Amino acid sequence: MAKAMRAIGIVATDNTGKIIYASDEFEERTGFSEKDIAGKQMEDLFVRMNGHGSDGRSTQRIMTNHSRIKEILEGVGYEMAAVAEGVRVIVEEVHRDLEVRVYSIMFNRSGAESEFREYFNELFAFVDEKGNIVEYTLKFYNRIGAVLNGGRVLGANIRDILDENSYAKIEGNRKALERMALESALDMDKGWQALDPAEFMPSKAPFAYTNPDSTWRIAGKDRVTLTELRASRAYALLNRRFDFNSHDVRVCFRPSVNNIRLIMAGTADFITAPEERGYLVGNTSKNTRIRRNIDTVAVMAPAAKGALFCVEKTRVVVRFSIDGKEVLSFADPTPLERGSELPLLGFMSEQPVEISDIKIHVRPNALHGRPLPETKFLVRLKNHPDEFYECEIRPTSHLFLGAQEEAVRLFGLRNITALHKLELKANDYEKEISRLQASLAGSEGLFHGMAGKSAAAKAIAEQVRSLGPTDLTVLITGETGTGKDLAAHALHNESDRKQGPFVHIDCATLPESLIESELFGHEKGAFTGADQRKAGKFEQAERGTVFLDEIGNLNMRVQAKLLRFIQTKELERVGGNQVITADVRLIAATNADLEEMVMKGLFRSDLLYRLKVAEINLPPLRERKEDIYVVADYLIKKICVNNNLPIPVMENEVIPFLGQYHWPGNIRELYNVLSRTIVPSSASSISVQNFPQYLKRILPNPQVQAFGPSDPQFSDRPRDQVKDETATDRKKDYKSKDAFIGAMEFIGRSNESLARYFGVSKATINAYKGKYNLTRPQGVDYADEIHRKMQSKKFTIRDVQKELGISYLTAKKAVHDLIKRNLINREKRGITVWYTVES
Repeated sequence: MAKAMRAIGIVATDNTGKIIYASDEFEERTGFSEKDIAGKQMEDLFVRMNGHGSDGRSTQRIMTNHSRIKEILEGVGYEMAAVAEGVRVIVEEVHRDLEVRVYSIMFNRSGAESEFREYFNELFAFVDEKGNIVEYTLKFYNRIGAVLNGGRVLGANIRDILDENSYAKIEGNRKALERMALESALDMDKGWQALDPAEFMPSKAPFAYTNPDSTWRIAGKDRVTLTELRASRAYALLNRRFDFNSHDVRVCFRPSVNNIRLIMAGTADFITAPEERGYLVGNTSKNTRIRRNIDTVAVMAPAAKGALFCVEKTRVVVRFSIDGKEVLSFADPTPLERGSELPLLGFMSEQPVEISDIKIHVRPNALHGRPLPETKFLVRLKNHPDEFYECEIRPTSHLFLGAQEEAVRLFGLRNITALHKLELKANDYEKEISRLQASLAGSEGLFHGMAGKSAAAKAIAEQVRSLGPTDLTVLITGETGTGKDLAAHALHNESDRKQGPFVHIDCATLPESLIESELFGHEKGAFTGADQRKAGKFEQAERGTVFLDEIGNLNMRVQAKLLRFIQTKELERVGGNQVITADVRLIAATNADLEEMVMKGLFRSDLLYRLKVAEINLPPLRERKEDIYVVADYLIKKICVNNNLPIPVMENEVIPFLGQYHWPGNIRELYNVLSRTIVPSSASSISVQNFPQYLKRILPNPQVQAFGPSDPQFSDRPRDQVKDETATDRKKDYKSKDAFIGAMEFIGRSNESLARYFGVSKATINAYKGKYNLTRPQGVDYADEIHRKMQSKKFTIRDVQKELGISYLTAKKAVHDLIKRNLINREKRGITVWYTVES
């Protein structure tokens, strides 16, 4: 206490209250000499704040000669606060007789700044239930004093501070809360179902908030007794857990002593006591009160011993009745946290007690699912339309030093003018992006950002449409850059969870030491550096989707924990043992052969089976070259939108040129190549000459090879002649069968793509397909090719991949097809699997 105050001095009065003496220290620290105040009434120096405390002290503001006081106060290290309206002081009567009264006056440094230090850089004050300011910080006084044009801040109403629209928001929100409170009071005596009080048992909760030495005894079905107390407090917690959001709860009980309180929505973690979150309702020798998150939100004088208490918690209201008469109520604008974290109901006592006449009732909450009123608002100050603030008004309590704790409301203002202006600009950008993206959405062959019109692309889209609405776990396989993240997003957007979060975790980039904590969360103190509790990605994705990219990088420990989660939808944070349920859908992706990893002991087989409930394989770009035009067209538009560039036209030779490259990086590499081609030049058209040199080195003389190296028309033509080729010249090319077949190999079989390339109608393309006998697919049966080329030798899937020049996954699929047809044999030696063609 001594550190919180500095002595101002001594003042003495006669028995009528007139000042007869003031010490030198008083003059030095207030600016008033004894001569200035002699003969004045003591009370004329002060503005009463909160009346008298139980210890004979009173908290007041002393009026000062503030032209001198600032320098004086700063000299003694006082945290300045609105000296023009008086300085907070503690007045204590230290002597009284028939003729004289002596008072000690001390600075009160236990003001608003010390109550809420996290608001140090913000404007905030305490207001009463009518919105009148009862205490404030210096920053609040300096800013709001200017808004009030020099008027008094103390006692001003928030209506005087905010503009009309801002105040209307707050009033509308307050009335909405009142309506919900009124609705919750309707049919108060209907629908209740009694619980058996015998379910009350001595607490088995973690030792951090229970007293192992206290002894509770059950006496009948409606009586619980604490026979002895060997610590400061003891708990009797109901074994049953509650969801206080979805159900109303009513508890009636008769305690034999004053110091008994009821815990509702108590926490069940290891760190805090059960009453430190949620509600603590009850009686002490000093008062009767309702507490929320430790803060007193309603308070009155203490009740008599032996009274019947009833506490009722509905959706938004806590009511406290004594002997059938409601004495306190609190409408709570802030929602409870997840029901699984605040499930406890029980008693707390600070002395031996007998609790009798226990009756517990529950019922479904009629307002469950209804959105709660807002607690934060975007507001503007009166006559300052260019300033924007985030306003928060919430219940709290404040202990004015020397007086009783008082239930007030926190009125906070955080200046977000710069942030709001940026948000307005961002909204304008979003509108423009939406307009441009609308043109992207019209791109041919586009499905949730995945471009393609080939049979493979259509099959993938059909799989996504089929699996999206389900809750099945899906494993997406494919080489790097094939668009596994786009497929995962598409599954999420096709599901009923699309309004929920989509949480993407790249298992390849997370350090092995942190990946478990990232996925499942951790408790405070679980490891070095864990200075606070952290929710994991599965908790963050509640009612949404978790996408585990590159799942093959998980270590065996995390794999085991993930397997348990998939099976039960339950998890425990690192360093904790509280079981948490998470409603999420799991999608995984990998570019590795998980079956081969299982054989090598690097991946759990039971986890693989759980992941492969459904599988989507994304083929590499080189195996669907007919999609290159569609993919490139979409990517060009996307690049230009992202970089605010005009969309260029592709010259005819570009797509065949791109089709000759094998694209080991797949669509991601194509995107990077196009970005390097488009962004630096900002040209109105794209030709082969614009592409990076490494592609030209791999594909020499690219214009000559537009239709393949065997095309006699172009084999000896110089590049400048090919580049200047007109659309009329191109129209003649389809009449050459070699040129037509070459175009099909690099562009694909799509009539639309070929028609666009040659500059003719789709009917003409279809007619020439018939003329050249090209109406049937020209694809290769890889299974038959393997059977033919791999005769008389042992081989692995990698051997097939190299021999046929196809992707590993395509080779694997073809080999498995041959096994099903009993055309090859499978033999495992060590960790290697060999295959031989059946003779």
